[in-house]
Amino acid sequence: MLAAWGIAIAQPMLSLLSSNTDFFITYRVASHEVIWFVITLAILPPIVLSGFGLMLSGKPAWAQHFHHGCITILLCIWLAQVLKLSLGLSGFIYVCLLVVAGMGVNALYRSFAGLRAWLRYLAIVPLLAVGMFLFASASGRYARASDVAVVQGQGVKNSIVMVMFDEFAVTSLLNGAGDIDAARFPNFARLKQSSTWFRDYSSTAEVTHKAIPAAISGIRPRANTSSTFADHPNSLFTLFGASHQMNVTEIITKLCPPSVCSDSKVANAQRTSGSAQWAGLLRRLRSILWQRLDASEKNEMKLFEAFVPVEKASASTTTMANAQQEEPKAETPATIIQNFVALNQTENFNKWLGQVRPSRTPSFNYIHLLLPHQPWIYYPDGFYYSTAEEEWLKNETQWETSVKQQRSILQAQYVDTLVGRLLDQMQSDGLYEDSMVIFTADHGVSFDYGYNRRFASNDLKNASDLMHVPLFIHSPGQSVGAVSDENLENIDLVSVIAEQLNVSVPWKMDGMLPSSKSGSQKKIKTLYFVDDPYGSAKRTVKEVVVDNDVFLNEIKTAGTALVNVNDVLESLYKTTPFNELRGKEISSFTITKGELTATLDADIVVQNPKVLVRGTFDQSVKANDWFAIADGERITGLSPTVIQKKTQRFVGLLPHIAGAQTSSLRMFRIIDSTHLEEISLGE
Repeated sequence: MLAAWGIAIAQPMLSLLSSNTDFFITYRVASHEVIWFVITLAILPPIVLSGFGLMLSGKPAWAQHFHHGCITILLCIWLAQVLKLSLGLSGFIYVCLLVVAGMGVNALYRSFAGLRAWLRYLAIVPLLAVGMFLFASASGRYARASDVAVVQGQGVKNSIVMVMFDEFAVTSLLNGAGDIDAARFPNFARLKQSSTWFRDYSSTAEVTHKAIPAAISGIRPRANTSSTFADHPNSLFTLFGASHQMNVTEIITKLCPPSVCSDSKVANAQRTSGSAQWAGLLRRLRSILWQRLDASEKNEMKLFEAFVPVEKASASTTTMANAQQEEPKAETPATIIQNFVALNQTENFNKWLGQVRPSRTPSFNYIHLLLPHQPWIYYPDGFYYSTAEEEWLKNETQWETSVKQQRSILQAQYVDTLVGRLLDQMQSDGLYEDSMVIFTADHGVSFDYGYNRRFASNDLKNASDLMHVPLFIHSPGQSVGAVSDENLENIDLVSVIAEQLNVSVPWKMDGMLPSSKSGSQKKIKTLYFVDDPYGSAKRTVKEVVVDNDVFLNEIKTAGTALVNVNDVLESLYKTTPFNELRGKEISSFTITKGELTATLDADIVVQNPKVLVRGTFDQSVKANDWFAIADGERITGLSPTVIQKKTQRFVGLLPHIAGAQTSSLRMFRIIDSTHLEEISLGE
């Protein structure tokens, strides 16, 4: 029993978990709890099954059938993984072969003593799997790590406030002339007036688990490392841990060691309210195992992408239209879970901000905020809506990409309001002037048509999109803003912070000050490929090098300024052929009734008011048709014909008016600038 369990369940699961330390962090499993978990996973179930067999010892025939049945099922689970993962089989052929193989395994096990003896020898497999996990993997290093050394105080008396945003392209902030768009982002523009904007700053990794450790430690991303203090014992947390009171909120990473963050009020509150979520972890493992066995082509690694558990919504959090006030179950679609995650960020920020206060001891205030990360559900005023839409579709059209980019900009405008709240509070408390204040992000996002949103893909030309991130540093006493165009990467951030605070860094870093870089180092930027994208083919290169002059020029020309600052959707619609129709009364057009009907997508039906309008045409439309969307008596949005998976669809974005509810959503086919054909719109 132990051998069959080992090869079918224990070894495959521990192999997956060994390189996915973030899985344990997601479910708040402490390092010492990991050890007991993997031992239990490998040993306890076969012992329990053997115990059931012993209970049937009074009925030898039943006991034998039970034993043979368990072995057969476990060996079939192992064979299913071989057929699907090693041979690449799926679908009907996979199911047929699995049925035949199961019958054959059962017959062989009953008939051949050699097979039964072979399985007894394999009883060592789960023990070897546990040993490999604990002593030869990133997750094992986390499990065995108890703490790390802290650098003793270096006389820094200034408080530090550091906000690490997520999936934030600095190009979203820009006006097309190399500057912050002050109309849409007044607080970032205000921040720029009293800080240094490192305009040529870049990330060295595509994913959070590599990008944040690089920025916090000054060491470039490397493969087979976790985003924990076990693999990054030297960081800003250990540099200032002895001299500063810690106020640290980490969501996906666990870089702040226990000895440093044990006094962090926010961290302690999170640990108290969020002990290990074993039920969620076991549900997720069950889903992963099932995906390894089902007949589809899905890759179970997809389920290891960062899903952050969400606390039950507080009284201050409004229930989403299609959500419940409890943590989503493992079976909940990933897109819905991400809606919960996005909403939870405001509350995380509020809790953290409550601790950013003057104190006798200087404080180190750090928060990783999963904003403006997708799903893009916020408007600038904080209004939000739900959506079950995928972040990136393989066959996504140019228009769908443009709509998503506009939604991401709207969410970045909401982030701007959070920046303003932090600045207001710090200035009101007299904390801002003498503190070091840092706003940055882990990685960017790509809206290049035809490219993956989050990974460098195809010819890798979207790599620079993923590298473009903001960095603003207000140094203690700084009152006049500055713009630096020096080539700075996230591995250089620790060096810059240390120089400005006049402290020495006692560990060897890959990063350095721009002034210390050689001529060749100043000319390039590097994005390291330490992980292959989920569900994608392995890449043949380990890094992509970007010309720094090209990178900086992208910053200086990105974005667009609004002509009408009150029209938040101007950048989406201004190049469309019927933009002039927006804002016009329906009564000013000639309206005819057509036979065309359309149906809203299920996730759009529940929105009220409706701002993201998306659905399917029930009859054929022309590829070059355009449609007007009205909320009430005025046209507020547009959509072309969108062909997605051979289905004709529509996608439009409407402005949000505070306090408004959807009164009467109507759609029209645009015949010309004066003539509209009304469409029957159903739900």
